[in-house]
Amino acid sequence: MTRSVHLGRPRKIVWVLAIALSVLAQSMASATPQRAFAATNAECDGLQTNNTWTTRLKSGAPSPYVTYAGATINYINYTLCHGNGLSDPIQSSSSAWISVEGPGSSDIVQIGVIKCNSIASVCGNNMDEDQVDWFYAWGVDGDPFKQPWANRIGLADGYTHRYTVYLSSGSWIFSIDGTTKKTLSDSWRSWHAVRSEEAVEIHNEGDQLGGTSSNKQTFRGAVYKIGSSGTLYSDYGNVFKSGHCYPWVNWTQLSYADYDVWTNNSHGDC
Repeated sequence: MTRSVHLGRPRKIVWVLAIALSVLAQSMASATPQRAFAATNAECDGLQTNNTWTTRLKSGAPSPYVTYAGATINYINYTLCHGNGLSDPIQSSSSAWISVEGPGSSDIVQIGVIKCNSIASVCGNNMDEDQVDWFYAWGVDGDPFKQPWANRIGLADGYTHRYTVYLSSGSWIFSIDGTTKKTLSDSWRSWHAVRSEEAVEIHNEGDQLGGTSSNKQTFRGAVYKIGSSGTLYSDYGNVFKSGHCYPWVNWTQLSYADYDVWTNNSHGDC
């Protein structure tokens, strides 16, 4: 949650992953799929800008702070909503990512995969329309000039990869399978890194959240570091869902770090 979405051409539209109108935390058995009800169409929700996500996060101690996060995430060619014939959506996208975050809703550095709808305007920074892209984002809560707009790394190749973001020698390093894709100076950051998060997210009620029942979105081996100790931790919390509404979403929590998440994409207005 937290973050940035993009759809369209070089227009910087914020992905406000934390415009949550409500938060529902749920405990669950480690192998029992959980389900929530929603409507039964996959149309877009007009000109609204609604975020919904299913996520696991781990808060660290305020000092020292979280300096590293990584997870293995598979490739999903998401199904996005279609227009309802009356208006095109301002935001429409599906994504999966790993992050380091501060206390504010837009305090974040993140990396992952995203697909943006060609009829929408929220994908900026050279994102590919109707294609799954690798992306990174960073932001400062409350600063309109430092919002977590998604930035294109490249066209995703259809395979599972290891995504990491970490702080090293005064810069944030965004990498895929150990190869540095982007280096970003830490000079812009004013927040204290207090947690790590692994999540799937949509920006329209008709977008696909996670994978499908036959091809689930998978998160494996999520870890984070606190300070400069080098110790890897994997005790992420229980999965929960939050945002504008709760679409028809299922998940299986496999361990403290691993989980699968999927929908049937037959949800719409809440």
